[in-house]
Amino acid sequence: MQFGAPWGRSVKLATALAVFVLLAVLVISRMDLSGGPESLWMRWMVPGFLLVIFGGVALFNVRGFSIQGRELLIQRLLWQTRFPLDDLRAAYADPLAMKGSMRLAGNGGFLAITGWFRSRKLGWYRAFVTDPDRSVVMEFKER
Repeated sequence: MQFGAPWGRSVKLATALAVFVLLAVLVISRMDLSGGPESLWMRWMVPGFLLVIFGGVALFNVRGFSIQGRELLIQRLLWQTRFPLDDLRAAYADPLAMKGSMRLAGNGGFLAITGWFRSRKLGWYRAFVTDPDRSVVMEFKER
């Protein structure tokens, strides 16, 4: 079974804002403000740094989901994250699953919402989300 990963409104907005900020920093870094040696650094190092940021985030983007046998596969740019489904107790759609969640580590919306989160409703959890309104909660024996 294959499932797409369409972007929801929050991911679209966060991605647009992040791209705008990256482009603004790129444009500002290309301006020759003082002509001193620091301008050389700004003109070449900052764009390289921005490229590394964008590339790093793109690597962890969620492109889709699939179920093969007893495994959930989360499609990334160059690899798949695998989750065995042997201990799966329940799976259900919950459009409010992420409401009130606090991000502990991860990405809050630039190309996807991924990482470790905490909420009163779910406790500690790991998310691979492109549209919070289409969230599926998977409850496992140990987590």
